[in-house]
Amino acid sequence: MNGDPPSRDGFPRRPSAPDEAFADAYAHGFGDGLRDGLKELLQHVSRGHTAQELRLFIESRLARVPEEVEFKRRNVLAPPPKTSWGTLARAPSAPAVAPPAPVVFGQSYLVREERPARAIEMVRQNASKRPRLVAISIHPPEFGDLPPGRLEVVRLGPSGPGGRPDDHGPAPGEIGGRVREATEAEGGALVYFDGIEFLVTEFGLETTLKFVNWLTTQASRSGSVVVASVDPRTLSDGDLHRLQRAFTSVV
Repeated sequence: MNGDPPSRDGFPRRPSAPDEAFADAYAHGFGDGLRDGLKELLQHVSRGHTAQELRLFIESRLARVPEEVEFKRRNVLAPPPKTSWGTLARAPSAPAVAPPAPVVFGQSYLVREERPARAIEMVRQNASKRPRLVAISIHPPEFGDLPPGRLEVVRLGPSGPGGRPDDHGPAPGEIGGRVREATEAEGGALVYFDGIEFLVTEFGLETTLKFVNWLTTQASRSGSVVVASVDPRTLSDGDLHRLQRAFTSVV
């Protein structure tokens, strides 16, 4: 019986020449990456994301592959310190979440979060301070009890069950027109926006950045406020930095 130690795939491993060892390491690394990618995709599918959202996730991950490969390479060259057993044995405590602070009108806020949560809470806590609320979103959240006519929804993506699969909804120019009307009305408006990643996918980064810059400038001009939510993992570091510069506050 062969006494060679088994490989990670369960098959006996034979002594190999240097070129075969390199091929083995490459193949195992490729397999690990493939498994991780498919597992992540299955997780997103199991959470009920639409095909368009899945496309956004996949495209954003593909854009970050070079950065993740370089990060992995550096970890292999200099592995991070191991976590002590005492730390592993303790149950992690829930992170403290500070209550949302009152917003300052005429300002714009970018909330960095994986899923819209803190941004929604900021809007809920401040919705009563302006006569109208504009929500720009693929899946507009609930903001509590608002008087009739106070909430205007700009829905991104197909308009309804009868919409075409390739219908991306209103373009930035049309969205801007509806926001301008609301913010320039008496008393201004509170604008909630969680579709940055969607606009980048459908219209490109440059068009999206131009729209965001216009949006935050419009809030400043009209005494309104913008609260936007973005998943920082969906943009490269450079693109995220450009986006953040458009806002007066990043939280």
